[in-house]
Amino acid sequence: MLSLLLAATMLTAGSANAFKTYTFAGGAIHENITRAALVSGGAKISGQSFSVINAGNYSQDALGSPEFLNDSHHFDNCKIKETLVYVENCYAEIRHHLCRAGKNKQDQIFVLRKFGQLLHPLQDFYSHSNYVELQLAQRNKLQAAQLPLVDWKAITPSVQTGFFYFKDNTSNEVFMGANPFTASNPDRDLVTPLLVKSGLCRSGTRYATSAEYALIRTFDQRLKYVCTAKLSLMHRDVNKDNNATEEGRIINPSTGTTLFAYAENLAVRETARQWQRLESEVKGQCSPVEAQKIIKALRAGFI
Repeated sequence: MLSLLLAATMLTAGSANAFKTYTFAGGAIHENITRAALVSGGAKISGQSFSVINAGNYSQDALGSPEFLNDSHHFDNCKIKETLVYVENCYAEIRHHLCRAGKNKQDQIFVLRKFGQLLHPLQDFYSHSNYVELQLAQRNKLQAAQLPLVDWKAITPSVQTGFFYFKDNTSNEVFMGANPFTASNPDRDLVTPLLVKSGLCRSGTRYATSAEYALIRTFDQRLKYVCTAKLSLMHRDVNKDNNATEEGRIINPSTGTTLFAYAENLAVRETARQWQRLESEVKGQCSPVEAQKIIKALRAGFI
């Protein structure tokens, strides 16, 4: 039991474990998203290719790793620009290997694994930001499939991600009482001063108090709170990693859909969009004849 508790503490450290990579912590949802987009979806990639991509995605949540603790690998703590730079750096690395990926197994594996790594934060974006809520605040009757994907080149200042307090394994939100498997969280009046002291707060804003937060009762009030520019948000306020989180389990009364389902649907479509970009990168970097062979190889798996 102690080891499980310690593992749970580590799971929420730093990146707060977006979309619950680990099965025992709520389901391998990153894996399910990637499978839905690339195996069941239009690309129809092989099991071999999927395994490598999924391993790259999973590596971003490896306990205690630099990737796991890096906010820019998970769109945490409002590191939006930094995360987009990370994604573009991944694509830059991929380009160095693309034109050999149709003939060389190691290059092929590198491309697929690195692609899985960059997918992780892009999938996280929809569960860690207020993007879903901003869209519903404008048109709350939209079904999940009707929400537009984000324009990565034109993210508005109204989009923000939540802040999570983690100093070390004995000074963090989990150790202070949060349950990473459910929506339970410690009193925000205990955590937010620590966030502010750590510099985890958007300039010119403050956090809502527990008393203010308790006044949020309706769906519309929830949207208004999460979308306000006057406040910084705790990670718990926007975390839609699964149907058990405080925000993820909220249902849009106009559609009967949970906010988690909205985030998951967007993440699946984002994954498909990134695969299309990967294929476009191949076509842009390699000769037409080689490009078709490389795309086929990336879909089919090892040579």
